[in-house]
Amino acid sequence: QGELSVRNFLGQAGVTLTGGRMVQAFGASGFIAALQGIDGVKLGFGNQVKVEIGAADFSNPLSNYQKSYSDVPAAPAANADYGALYFKDAAWVKASYKLSQATTVQGFGLKNTAGPAVASLYGVGLSTMAMPNLLFRADYVKNTEFDQYNTNVQYRLSYRGAVMNQPGSWGMHLDYGKAFARASLGWGDYNATALFPKAGIESWDVTFENTLAKNVMLKLARSFDSKNPVTGAKSVFGEWARAQVEFVF
Repeated sequence: QGELSVRNFLGQAGVTLTGGRMVQAFGASGFIAALQGIDGVKLGFGNQVKVEIGAADFSNPLSNYQKSYSDVPAAPAANADYGALYFKDAAWVKASYKLSQATTVQGFGLKNTAGPAVASLYGVGLSTMAMPNLLFRADYVKNTEFDQYNTNVQYRLSYRGAVMNQPGSWGMHLDYGKAFARASLGWGDYNATALFPKAGIESWDVTFENTLAKNVMLKLARSFDSKNPVTGAKSVFGEWARAQVEFVF
């Protein structure tokens, strides 16, 4: 990473200009995109309604795209397991609004300006603390360039949560997603939320996390009922299981 941010840009309070090799997220659930290393620029502003406008080159291999954008077709096969959109340049607009202390709504629009993928993605998201220690997040995304197999729906229900600097803290997450390849951005192993691929698949996932010591966290995860979102057939990759220990220095 190598991004540079200028706060109060041009003397305007609350205006931030960021450029360079950036981290860029879309969606409320954490499963739509958490891109690492895209090269671009973005401008953020607003108080009650927070707005972000940006443009970037998404083809950097670090940006959660698991192959070069030039090696894939304009539209992934509709019935592909774990398919995703790949493109070079894109521009976007994001906005979020805090309805209350417990609830935030957000939306985004992203349009690629250089292929090969055909993408006009529009998404809405919700994050709400349903009750103490119970957080619900949801996303709905649609690629309007296609008439069918063009949506991505993700839900996450979280109870409590492990915190790196709080030994003994723990949490559990229940996730459900149904993401058609034509509405999925690339997924990579650097996405701290998605321990399993979320692009072009339908599945249930369960995650348990526990902070073993300060700055040391254990995560255990398992997928269930993973299947092709078009055919409903069991995924050719079967189910996923994962155990990992994370350290922060």
